[in-house]
Amino acid sequence: MCGNFFSSGVRRTGRTPVMDEAFLTAEGPAAATRTRLRTLLTTIVGVITLFGVGLWGAATWADRDEAVSHARDRTLSAARLLHEHVRRTVATSDLVLQRVDDRLRVRDMEVVGRDVPLWQELRAMADAMPEVSAILIQDAAGNGLLTTRQFPAPPMNNADRAFFQAHRNGEAFHIGGMIRGRLSGKPTFTISRRVGTVENFQGVANIAVDLDYFRFFFEGLNIGRGGAVAVYREDGTLLFSLFGQDGGAPPSAASSNLPPVPPPMDEAPRSTGGTIFSRSPVDGSERIVANLRVQDLPLIVQVGMSQDEALTPWRERTIHGGLLVLLAVAACAALAAAAARSLSREEVGRRRLAETNADLDATARSLEQANRAFAGANRRLNLILQSASEGICGVDRDERITFANPAACALTGYTNEEMLGRSLHVLLHHTRADGTPAPTIDCPVFEVLRTGEARGGSEDIYWRKDGTSFPVEFAASPMLEDGRVEGAVVVFHEIAERKRAEEALRQAKSVAEAASRAKSEFLANMSHEIRTPMNAILGLVHLIQQTDLSSRQRDYAQKIRVSAQSLLGILNDILDFSKVEAGKLELERVEFRLDDLLQNLAVIVGAAAQDKDIEVLFSVGPEVPLDLVGDPLRLQQVLINLAGNAIKFTEAGEVVVSVRAVEVAEERTVLAFSIRDTGIGIDAEQKERLFQAFSQADSSTTRRYGGTGLGLAICTRLVALMGGVMDVASEPGQGSDFHFTAVFGNPAFGLAGLAGAGRMGAGRAGERPMRSRVVPRGLSVLVVDDNLTAREVLGELVTSFGWKTSLCASGAEAIVELERATAAGQPYDIVLMDWKMPGMDGLETSRRIRDDGLVKAPVIIVVSAFGRERMGAGSGDEGLEELGLGGALVKPVTASSLLDAVIDAYGRGTRGDAPEATPLHAWRRIPPVSCGRSNCAPCSGSACCWWRTTASARRWLAKSWSAPVPASPWPATGTRPSPASRRLIRPSTSS
Repeated sequence: MCGNFFSSGVRRTGRTPVMDEAFLTAEGPAAATRTRLRTLLTTIVGVITLFGVGLWGAATWADRDEAVSHARDRTLSAARLLHEHVRRTVATSDLVLQRVDDRLRVRDMEVVGRDVPLWQELRAMADAMPEVSAILIQDAAGNGLLTTRQFPAPPMNNADRAFFQAHRNGEAFHIGGMIRGRLSGKPTFTISRRVGTVENFQGVANIAVDLDYFRFFFEGLNIGRGGAVAVYREDGTLLFSLFGQDGGAPPSAASSNLPPVPPPMDEAPRSTGGTIFSRSPVDGSERIVANLRVQDLPLIVQVGMSQDEALTPWRERTIHGGLLVLLAVAACAALAAAAARSLSREEVGRRRLAETNADLDATARSLEQANRAFAGANRRLNLILQSASEGICGVDRDERITFANPAACALTGYTNEEMLGRSLHVLLHHTRADGTPAPTIDCPVFEVLRTGEARGGSEDIYWRKDGTSFPVEFAASPMLEDGRVEGAVVVFHEIAERKRAEEALRQAKSVAEAASRAKSEFLANMSHEIRTPMNAILGLVHLIQQTDLSSRQRDYAQKIRVSAQSLLGILNDILDFSKVEAGKLELERVEFRLDDLLQNLAVIVGAAAQDKDIEVLFSVGPEVPLDLVGDPLRLQQVLINLAGNAIKFTEAGEVVVSVRAVEVAEERTVLAFSIRDTGIGIDAEQKERLFQAFSQADSSTTRRYGGTGLGLAICTRLVALMGGVMDVASEPGQGSDFHFTAVFGNPAFGLAGLAGAGRMGAGRAGERPMRSRVVPRGLSVLVVDDNLTAREVLGELVTSFGWKTSLCASGAEAIVELERATAAGQPYDIVLMDWKMPGMDGLETSRRIRDDGLVKAPVIIVVSAFGRERMGAGSGDEGLEELGLGGALVKPVTASSLLDAVIDAYGRGTRGDAPEATPLHAWRRIPPVSCGRSNCAPCSGSACCWWRTTASARRWLAKSWSAPVPASPWPATGTRPSPASRRLIRPSTSS
């Protein structure tokens, strides 16, 4: 048939067969008609199928939604029934416990265990109530006194039970979790009440609930064989759980009987209840779960129904409907197929012949195109190999060269004929650079052939035909065929010129490093030499200022002193920067107290901020350890620089110094420091160069505020030496937040490491003065400040001492609060009053409090960012003493200065009552603390000091607060003080 078709319907024209035009003309209309008819039949069958399947799917899905909704309603109804059952059980049990408590109030607990009438009465109560398994009474030690199961009660002790411990801790009514009875051996949960009061705890009366009572109730619920119920406490403690597949087995406290659905406390409805879908942890099946919170009780009931069991009738209906739809679609498809089959048989032969002719034509064209493409590719490949400047060689599996381009021949000195067929290793890589033979096993190309892994960017030595060597950089790639290595391609080029350039670069780098070291040494030496006469100038200016000078001369001398101090500060910065850059700056590792360092910082930055309307605040987290090992001088230098910059660039607002603990371990402590201000801020472009040496935010900053631009660069390097990183977050006009971390040692580990280093003297830690202060107890403090941040920081500090704290934002609000507290019989002991407040300032508020007959006069301590002299000048004709003030605090306030002020105020307030009360002159003054830098103006020009109590003051404290000082530093309260107050109490070696 095919032969006849080719002889009559196809004629040859050259190399390409062409279909006969008459044949196409005759067969074309008939074929088109059959195609349209087949398409129409297919479309009709498809539309019928889609319509039937869509209708069946919509009906099935609606039926499923209705089945799920019905199952959720059944689950929620069962949960409501269980909710009411549990509530009634607990209420009935509580009534029984109240009756038991009434009987025990008129009896002595020691004879309860022998009271037969009481046992009979309790036994009658237990027998009359099916939910009560037993009633038990324990004494204050947990020993069983009475049980309705037998008389007398066998020896047992329930002091380790959770419900007993809850009552011993003060809880009056308790519902316990699932336990296993020690007498019955059955799982149960308890409902108990405390016997006696919190102060006079006499024991516990509890009811062991019979879980069979709930099992019979569970069997009556219509939730299917796969259903489950559980009751939990709000904290997640299981009371009991029951499962339909257990076949009536009693509930157990074992871990295998966990509830099928763990309580999703975050998803459980909080008030009205509802249902969720969840997966059972027991068998992994999907469940419909209803959660309800028991009214007026800390309990949650949970009812779960198997979703598969709930949807079983729906699945049966779905299968029946699907079979009917499938049969209808199959019938339609069979009819359409029978009609199309008869039309397709004639067309199949003609289409096969046409496809065969087309395939022959396509094959011929493809072969011709492949031949042309292969010839072109071969030509381009030869051009690439001929034109490449790098040497390219191909080797087979035996490492014999199969091709080499002209560049490879030019680099090695061999001709193409001399290279082909020879071993690449024997020809080019036979000897190492030192003249020793190179074995084949060490050849990189051999390694590529062996492993099939490419190597690139390697350097080696190749040898020319004339015996000279040259350095090369080469890359070798395997040639793979069906996963087998058939050879490799090696690409190499000479790198002698690059080697010479690298050597020259190394020499230039060495010269530059030597020049940099010489520059750093020169700067350090010059700064050191200049500081000696500069200190002499400062000393001479100081001596001149002590003589009789005219006002103009005194002004000139003061300007000389300020300029010399500024120049000395620049020299110190240059010296520090040179040491850091030269790598000669080493940090000390000594033991120090963080609160002492912050006290020094408070004095320094507080003095610098007095001339501006700025609040300086300290915030130290309670988790921060105060005993550290590190370099306190350098840490203080960083904090002073950052805090000084914050004050310098802030005209109004606040500067907050915060310390938080990032990591506290036995061997080390990582602290995070933050200095936040409300100053001018820094934009993103300026932040990029902020930490560079001799650089500031912009040129106008130097003109307006001064400075060399070395401070932040030095601080950044010091922080890096401390094992931390410094960064800044800032927006223009919104202020800045400079923050860094630092790593310190702990004293227990740090001193052991310092013993071998020899850097810290043996007596250095012992030379630091030790303090011993006692924290007053039971004080109520009112904090008054219009600044929200200052108010919260000071409130947290007061709260850390264990004192009761209240906050007010204005003087008028404080007076109202004081009148309210006095009227309630709970007057405040201390008022911390901010001086500068809008409207009514601190001094005016103090006057009104003193004159207010409705207020029981508290101790008032004024808190201000300015010195006591300015506060005294602002008080008008009346001094601070005449205003009835108990003391004054200068911001920033630390825990140490606050405690000293409170102790000082109470000392003055009780001077007439205590025989050994300490007068003001009995407080001993310690010399000023300094930042350690010779040019620090705040340290040299302000009264930097803190206070310690003398021996008589401590005797007065011991008498007034009944606390031993310092032998037992804790107040006699039976409790330990808060972490912040605990930091202030340390053993003292002297008064």
